[in-house]
Amino acid sequence: MLILNLVLAFFSFVYNQWKNKPSLLVPPISAIFLVSIPILYFVHIFLSGIPDVASFHFEKKMGMIAAPLLFYFIHQSRESIQVNTFLKLYAGSSLILAITTIGIFFYGLSIYDDSIGTLAFQIRTLNESLTQLHPTYLGLHLIAASFITLYLYHKREFKSYSYLLIICTIILIAGAALSGARSPFIGLFIGMFFYVFASKLYSKKAKIGVSLALLILPIILIQIPVIGDRFQGIIEIAQFNFFSENAADTTVRFAVLWCDLGLIRENWLLGVGTGEIQYHLNLCYQMIESETALTQDLNTHNEYANIWIGTGIIGILLFLGFYITSWIRFKHWLPKIFLILFGMVCLTENLLERQQGVFFVALLFSLFIFHELDQPTK
Repeated sequence: MLILNLVLAFFSFVYNQWKNKPSLLVPPISAIFLVSIPILYFVHIFLSGIPDVASFHFEKKMGMIAAPLLFYFIHQSRESIQVNTFLKLYAGSSLILAITTIGIFFYGLSIYDDSIGTLAFQIRTLNESLTQLHPTYLGLHLIAASFITLYLYHKREFKSYSYLLIICTIILIAGAALSGARSPFIGLFIGMFFYVFASKLYSKKAKIGVSLALLILPIILIQIPVIGDRFQGIIEIAQFNFFSENAADTTVRFAVLWCDLGLIRENWLLGVGTGEIQYHLNLCYQMIESETALTQDLNTHNEYANIWIGTGIIGILLFLGFYITSWIRFKHWLPKIFLILFGMVCLTENLLERQQGVFFVALLFSLFIFHELDQPTK
């Protein structure tokens, strides 16, 4: 569908140039940074010692070229984009996922077997098998959609049924909690603080009250099944309890982080190549005797590290350049919160190594780069 829309937008753009001959606008710098990242991965196909693997990594990022081009052609053709309609569709589809996730949780409770593993593990596995979404990506989409429903509520998009948007927000957050995704929930916590203080919708007293309520959120989270188990692993590590299943999962993440930092330190300038990242990680896992990380071929679990290790200083500068210029370009609180969620999840997941993550980044950010909220389209 993205390719079909891109082709149609391109022909509309060519026709508009031929008929009206308008002056071409230089794409925003944030869009140029976004497109430059996959182009750099394409160049690494020819530099890599394992070109088929490098090609695979580039393939995953092709949407980061297609989506910005799509919105650029639409923008240049003077076609209008109904941003709110786009957001409603995104929130609606995410709501279906949230309801599905809640249903899976109650079904999982009925078949729970403690001999197989923890409740969190079984629910997350069942959820992923049915939705075909990794828990982190599922949590990212649901929490992003919860901020969209808040935005629609303040826009009074459904004046007679505005209370339904609050209910939808609660359902989306509940679905995200039951997905077992930790980093998106930390992003929710930070994003809510930003929303309260940056949206200019609350008085000073209200901001203080909401902030105090948000401070209670981590305590509530720990009590919720699935997501509580995930955060419990961090708590157990802090208490030097390394033998529980939750703590073991967190311990492996520390081993991966250790190897990430080591590879960055040794290859900070040029990187090891996008096709050789896993090879060098596995060598490090062997050296530190992390059998779990080695047998599971764990990736960097950090998008910043993944780009830096693979492409060197040029890649990480392009990535940070996209993030910083997008933050400057976005004036509304909603796309800035999406950047907060994106930046937080990138700390614990290779977000751009799956099309689920590329969809979130390429489509949503391209939309906001070319069509800012509350700005009339020409």
